[in-house]
Amino acid sequence: MVKSRQKEIKKQRTNLIINVLIALLFATGIGVFSYPFFVDSLNNYLSQKMIEKHQRETIEQNQKNREQALKNMVAENEKRKEPNTIVGIGLLEELFDSKNTRGNYPAEYYEERLLGALYIPKIHASLPIFNETNDVLLEKGTTLLSGTSYPIGGESTHSVITGHTDLPEKMIFTKLEKLEEGDHFFLDVMGEMLAYKVEQIQVVLPEEIESLAIQEGRELVTLLTCTPYMINSHRLLVTGYRVPYVKEMAEKIQYTKKYHNIRLLIFGILLIVFLTVFFYWIWRKNVYYQIIKHL
Repeated sequence: MVKSRQKEIKKQRTNLIINVLIALLFATGIGVFSYPFFVDSLNNYLSQKMIEKHQRETIEQNQKNREQALKNMVAENEKRKEPNTIVGIGLLEELFDSKNTRGNYPAEYYEERLLGALYIPKIHASLPIFNETNDVLLEKGTTLLSGTSYPIGGESTHSVITGHTDLPEKMIFTKLEKLEEGDHFFLDVMGEMLAYKVEQIQVVLPEEIESLAIQEGRELVTLLTCTPYMINSHRLLVTGYRVPYVKEMAEKIQYTKKYHNIRLLIFGILLIVFLTVFFYWIWRKNVYYQIIKHL
């Protein structure tokens, strides 16, 4: 009788250990699977907070300062219309390959270079736009390609906004290939919202920059990233032309802004529910084992 009881206790203890190990393995699998989505949502949430802070500061700026900053950008765009202006060809070829200067920088570094925000409702992208292109800024959001127009609109302008597709912690332009002709994207720069409609999608070699040239009388923005995924031998160019911004578009932008906040909240709720069920299950198994042990 004693031996039989000891055998049963040993069996239950073994079962408890095996069940806990299986549960831990299952939990680890869920964690590994959901990690990229969670980190992407978290990073997008932090980016949105940075964008909102920049937008508040822009509104709080006095009108004179805003007008001067805008005037400076307009003057710079006029210079970039000149025929001898060369788009940053070296950057276009190498900006997605170099990893020498990546690292952690203070928040002020990013805030000082923040130009505005890019919204692409179809792929739920709400991204900061920085005023220069380098490896550090490309890890946080999108950047203005050297030598191209500031994204403030105006005739005979062509802004090129670049972003990564293969960052494990943030899907910046990873889903850019899902865009189709007729889709819209939006820029918020200097407190003004600009709307663009996709008219052309191309895949080109890094040295092929003819499509990035200014077209007389047109207001264009091209979104640029590397392709195919993880190979990066070519560049995907998604070009849109300026269209009127109407009130109906504001709803799409608001949803895009909130999308990652909602997703992060859902992740948090699911995590709490999962941990509650997980620890309750372990507790029940342990209680059952203790009952068997003390019978």
